[in-house]
Amino acid sequence: MNKSQLYKTNISWLALILTMLYFLVFSIPNLVKGFYGPNVWGQYLWFVSYEHGFIKRGLLGTIFQFFFGDFANETQQIILVVFYSFLVCLFFAVLFFHLIYLVYKSTVDSYNKVFYLGLVCFLSITPLWPTLANTTGYPDLFVFIWCYLGLIGFLYRKWRLIIISIVFGILTHEAFLFCWLSVLFMILYEYLYVQKNRTVLKILIISLVLPVVVYFVIGFNHNNDALKITLNQISFLSEENKHLLYTRQFNQGIYGAFIKMINIITNNFYLFVIKALYFLLMPLVFFVILSLSTGSKYKTGLPRNVFYFLVIFSPLSILFFAWDLSRLLSYASYGATLLLIYILTKNLLINHQVKLKLMTLGIVLLCSVLFYVRAPLVYAYFNKSAMVGVGQYVFDDTLGKDISAWIVENDFRTMVNKNKSKNRVLYTKTIDGEKLKIPQSQICFVCGYQNDYILNKQLEQICTNNLCDYKPGVDKQLQFREYQRMYSGEYVIELHYSSPQKNNVPIGDFEVIVNGQVLQSMTITGTDGVSKTASTSYVLNKNKFNAALHLFDLNLMTNQHIMVEKLVIELVQ
Repeated sequence: MNKSQLYKTNISWLALILTMLYFLVFSIPNLVKGFYGPNVWGQYLWFVSYEHGFIKRGLLGTIFQFFFGDFANETQQIILVVFYSFLVCLFFAVLFFHLIYLVYKSTVDSYNKVFYLGLVCFLSITPLWPTLANTTGYPDLFVFIWCYLGLIGFLYRKWRLIIISIVFGILTHEAFLFCWLSVLFMILYEYLYVQKNRTVLKILIISLVLPVVVYFVIGFNHNNDALKITLNQISFLSEENKHLLYTRQFNQGIYGAFIKMINIITNNFYLFVIKALYFLLMPLVFFVILSLSTGSKYKTGLPRNVFYFLVIFSPLSILFFAWDLSRLLSYASYGATLLLIYILTKNLLINHQVKLKLMTLGIVLLCSVLFYVRAPLVYAYFNKSAMVGVGQYVFDDTLGKDISAWIVENDFRTMVNKNKSKNRVLYTKTIDGEKLKIPQSQICFVCGYQNDYILNKQLEQICTNNLCDYKPGVDKQLQFREYQRMYSGEYVIELHYSSPQKNNVPIGDFEVIVNGQVLQSMTITGTDGVSKTASTSYVLNKNKFNAALHLFDLNLMTNQHIMVEKLVIELVQ
């Protein structure tokens, strides 16, 4: 080995070591956040199984219940949460090292290997990995695993593996159909444009027709009665949520979902565009890097940019049928990761050494800058993905500020210092018009909080003049829902309100419910129209199941009236 070859080899090994360190320092801590517990909006799928009959999305629940029982006690729940979180970390560690293996197995020169190592490093700061950790409980991880296995089957011509991935992927969740588009475009591109194999009937049947057929077969055999029984047995879901899941999640047709999403996007177009740019920044940069790297066309004449674009962004077509932006926008990172696996397997390389060196330097500088400034946009993915995706209330309050001020306010070290205080106000909810304004300082980035505040539709419509006017018989019930990993310790709750009823005359009660269990209840009395604060406290011990549905339920007596001004929750450590 001459000096030049030795030099290139040393550069490659140095790049490998730096990339692995980058992954460990930058990505693993965020993946570990999955250990803080599942997101309850995805966790319900753990309980949806084939026990009472065949239903959509029942595969995961059936498998989990086979290994972990019926979740009748907290020990089983904790074991499953730890297992699921470990699975998140394990899969992405395997994926990361698979990418590294493909880089060093490829026949490209050392400079190309360094470039692709840079791309692997860059992918670790896209919203793909951290978003899945923050939304532990959703089936997204398994949807991506089935797409990943399907791509492996295609690259190594294992058609049985492709068929298994398609069937199991759709049985897991219909979102698989949209993620599968990335693999489908790679399959069609390979056979139609690279190999110019026009006899693609078998390929089309397996990769295109089979997913559609399986989807409709599942829909035709779906048992609604079994679904009702299953949902009714999930204790942490309210009756309202069970109804929403039954009507909108499981039984809403394709056309109905499409029309609904078009209306939502139309009515929230500004929000939609800002969120899309916010979460798609790094997939877009990844697309530009690849587009500039090897020229605009293959010898076949199809613009490579079009191919890259379809593979990366085609999964986003799910947004025409579902609205959960922070989670679903990360699907573009699925496509980017699958595309990189395809490129590395096919040994595509950059022919112009000057361009290669400049682009490699650019990637290194970009990653270094992001890491140096503690990557504000990346931390938005890591730590605010669930919060930003909750709805326009929180999101408007976040991006309504100047971006630079928002970055400074949410500086990582500042957040650590804020949460070292003895007493900490976790949440302050003030109802302002039809929006909820939630201070950013209340979120603990280090601990991976995720917050979800929901008001029923009737309540949203009558929130005016900075107050929420609650009328029994019209609104039926006032509920503040908050989902989080809860610390052990004492919680103090303050409800700021006013009522025209006489002072100290009982008008209703306010309950604190965790995982379906009433932990505390306090009586609400009249105030003679004057603002008043009702407070109570409760304690969570260390044995409490961390991932919890935290519900504050206000029920009034007949013909009573209340105006809610603020809800404050404080953890006394």
